[in-house]
Amino acid sequence: MDGTAHQCVQTYLQQQTGLDSFQRVAAPGVNAAILAGKIVADGGGENVQMLVKLKIWSDASRKVSLDLRLSESTGNPVGFGSLGTLDGNQMINLHMGINDVHFSFSTRQIANGSYAVGLDITFPFREFLDRVERCLSFEVARPAMAAGMHVTSQNWGYGSMQIPLTPLCV
Repeated sequence: MDGTAHQCVQTYLQQQTGLDSFQRVAAPGVNAAILAGKIVADGGGENVQMLVKLKIWSDASRKVSLDLRLSESTGNPVGFGSLGTLDGNQMINLHMGINDVHFSFSTRQIANGSYAVGLDITFPFREFLDRVERCLSFEVARPAMAAGMHVTSQNWGYGSMQIPLTPLCV
């Protein structure tokens, strides 16, 4: 490819995406581990939801948080979501053995481009139980919904989130 270093690296990394599922084995002696995951797009247009389905193993019953870290194709972090870290009422209850944990998030404000998902199981602000880096990936590619409009693209260098602005006085 011919372009800036940033453009070449981004193009290379986008070719490495496409992980819609993963499986792994828990390391010996861990308290909890994310064993498998799958990500699936649901919906269309501006209302696409990403459904994440996980299998989490735990050696005992416990309340934990599950954190999602979203990064763009070059590895820069662009978003964070949590079940439990920011709101203790959303912590998930794991029972001893294998647990099915499902959640979703909207892509409505995410710019067109390639994204990687990292996942953490934690006791919030105290201890990491498990971390899986760049284990799932997805692509946002939606057309403009109105004539004369453009959808923000990651490679423009404006960031990965589109922030709606409301004009108050022109």
